[in-house]
Amino acid sequence: KFFQAQGLHDHALARYEEYVALSKELSESCPTPEMRKAYSHSLSVLGNFFKEQGRHDQAQMRYEECVDSCKELSESCPTPELRKAYSDSLFHLGEFFQQLGHSDQALEWYEKDLELSKELSESCPTPEMRRAYSASLSNLAEVFQDLEHFDHALEWYGKDLEACEDLSESCPTP
Repeated sequence: KFFQAQGLHDHALARYEEYVALSKELSESCPTPEMRKAYSHSLSVLGNFFKEQGRHDQAQMRYEECVDSCKELSESCPTPELRKAYSDSLFHLGEFFQQLGHSDQALEWYEKDLELSKELSESCPTPEMRRAYSASLSNLAEVFQDLEHFDHALEWYGKDLEACEDLSESCPTP
């Protein structure tokens, strides 16, 4: 981010690409879940850089690579943490499309995220997993609002409110 903040975008891109290449090399030579997750994260970081630069095709490609990598990882090592990383990658791709105004594509990815985040909130009901589920519900509501499907938006906002109430009841403040 240092080079990017200084307006040295070519230098920033070179560092991000080095980060991806090194992460990929490490994940292949030492294919532990941690190394493979680091590689997936590097793809997301590079996608963020491209998105900020308005290079949407390249950003989309990196986000989709991240989704594929996280999916493969969560299937080969289905721990809650790695499945959450997969859910997060689905969320970020949906968010990318929503920010571009591509609501139909955002809806597709948010629905996939919702399915997984709901499953995680039920099988591993930690506050983090339950907040992620609530965020998934809210994201769907926002997309339906963007599409001017207000009845659906209200339905999903209502489900989000219920999830928030459940979360606050299960995690009372001291």
